[in-house]
Amino acid sequence: MDQEKETKRQAERCRALAQRIVRELTPASIQVLGGSGALAEALEKAGAQLLPENAEQGTAALLVVEDPEWVDLPALQCAQVLLVCTDASAMADCAKQLAAQGLYRDFEWKNRGKAQQTALFCRSAAVQDAQQLLDLDNVADIWIYLQFLYGEDNIYKNMFFAFKKDTDGYQGYKLYLVPWDTDLTWGNVYVDSKEELYVKWTPENADRYLEWPLLDRLIELDVGGIREKIKDRWTELRSGILSEESTNEIFTECTHQVQDSGAFTRDAARWPDSRHDADYDGMKQFMKEKTEFLDKMIQQ
Repeated sequence: MDQEKETKRQAERCRALAQRIVRELTPASIQVLGGSGALAEALEKAGAQLLPENAEQGTAALLVVEDPEWVDLPALQCAQVLLVCTDASAMADCAKQLAAQGLYRDFEWKNRGKAQQTALFCRSAAVQDAQQLLDLDNVADIWIYLQFLYGEDNIYKNMFFAFKKDTDGYQGYKLYLVPWDTDLTWGNVYVDSKEELYVKWTPENADRYLEWPLLDRLIELDVGGIREKIKDRWTELRSGILSEESTNEIFTECTHQVQDSGAFTRDAARWPDSRHDADYDGMKQFMKEKTEFLDKMIQQ
């Protein structure tokens, strides 16, 4: 008896969702992946145009995926994907797969009731353009670079935008980010004070995230799988040039180059009012703490 009641409730939920899909999304065609077949049947009764079972997967205007944790997503050509399940946590992995194919959550589509969770994903022209325009490997590198240095002076200025010819790019070009003038890094920040020579040492920035609206938005939308690119690139760098042994070696080499060449002494003589501190321990500690901070943040 209980099973019969649940079957009826499930049929009613499918009927209500099918009618909402047809009414609000008005798709030209629909494919359904997974599920028991009840939703597909309800969609057909609601007047939806379902593609035949032998049609290539992912080619309908709307793809409805039931129980996404049990479905392998095909290469998608559709404009919209609707995930349907009883547990919203099951959508997380599928959402990552959709983002990698250029589909992003439309938060204007709301759930109605707790028994049946749904989430709508749509293609964004802006996201597609960004994915085509930007060299995302370069984006990942520059994000890591400026987070590592805490280069806040390079967020709104001190950044070249270089275009390179690329047949896969936007109108034949890819955009590369090229930072320059990185004196306000490693804990140094700008302050509007002549007495302090417009520079202040802020070691607490080693444990702070550097907000960068452009890159923060790309990461939020996970354009072209940028989150995974950053994570993979950081892992690669931490086992190579940004390992503790390597960074200590580079730091020591640069210190000797500045000191042993006489450049530090000449600069101090030329600019006697400027700060010249041969104690590099603060900078070295900043590097260590920033590395630890990024290790934790990127893994999360």
